[in-house]
Amino acid sequence: MRQFLLISLACVLGAAAAQGADAPAKFEHPGEVALVEEDGGFVYRRFPSQLRMYVYAKDKPGKLGCVEVCLNAWPPVWAPRGAPPIGDWTLVERADRGRMQWAYKGQPVYTRFHDTPADATGAGLENGAWGLLEP
Repeated sequence: MRQFLLISLACVLGAAAAQGADAPAKFEHPGEVALVEEDGGFVYRRFPSQLRMYVYAKDKPGKLGCVEVCLNAWPPVWAPRGAPPIGDWTLVERADRGRMQWAYKGQPVYTRFHDTPADATGAGLENGAWGLLEP
């Protein structure tokens, strides 16, 4: 029985490793982000909180739209000091906080303070300016 369990475990681990090897390069992401398969598709979630992530249409290159009070409700996904870009993930320097924030395809990413892992409530707020980050 023990030998059967060890063989089964080895098969499961081997299959998981094979799946990871086949993951497309576009799914590379920083450690502060998790790529999760849900309902037949993939979504990015903040790690470890598992909150969904958002982009803000009022963020423009070189000028962030979510500053000061906005950051209380929409915390940035901070990047550690010295973090390198990873795939479609780049870094944006926040002049208002002096820290680096992750950006996906050039769009800075945020979570929403009022969300729970099971309930992302911010999509469409502020006349549609807030949208869920989609891979």
